[in-house]
Amino acid sequence: MEHPRLAELSPVNDSQAAPTADYKETPSFEQRLKNMVAEHWALYRYRILLNYLWFGEPLREKLAPKVREEEAADRLTSPEELYKPWYEKDFSILKETKGKLGACVLDDSNRHWLSYLELIEVLEAHQIKAAFFMVPRNRTLYKMYDLLDEELLAEQQEKLASAARQSGIAVFDYTYAITDRCFTDSVHLTAEGNRLLARDLAWDLVQSGLIIVGDY
Repeated sequence: MEHPRLAELSPVNDSQAAPTADYKETPSFEQRLKNMVAEHWALYRYRILLNYLWFGEPLREKLAPKVREEEAADRLTSPEELYKPWYEKDFSILKETKGKLGACVLDDSNRHWLSYLELIEVLEAHQIKAAFFMVPRNRTLYKMYDLLDEELLAEQQEKLASAARQSGIAVFDYTYAITDRCFTDSVHLTAEGNRLLARDLAWDLVQSGLIIVGDY
């Protein structure tokens, strides 16, 4: 959802046979699933628009290595750039960034905070079991460009966690759980990083009782 190109998969190009007059293409499983989700969940239908409306320019575009302007669109979504470890990229553009991670006001003037509280209310009202987690952060990269105030971030995340826990929602903190070498940028993980995060999350879900081994 972070970039429109990442929300779609290219269709298979089958040039072996031309369709006949009575030919009716059968939607793939992925397309049928996408249609079903879009039919029942309005937010999914407008996910790209909402992403830009709420968060502005996609984070990946802000943090991507600087390349020639005419190559940027292709390079941003190419595997060569997406999946490189962060330490093989040029993030000097972050020198121009102002502010610190977590430097925001969590009160009724913040629409993201209000949406977060509404989500918690819905989960509680419908007695839906849920778990939230703090995403891993690349401490080294943030520190390199003076973008991290660890005490401030901890305070803000504790406020988020407290609001969820009061409604019986489990909260797991992975902020610094993944080694910095397992990132592609400040927050996105490499394949190994995702494997480590999935392992930790699965363990915590079982330990918390949200998943009972042998249920399925």
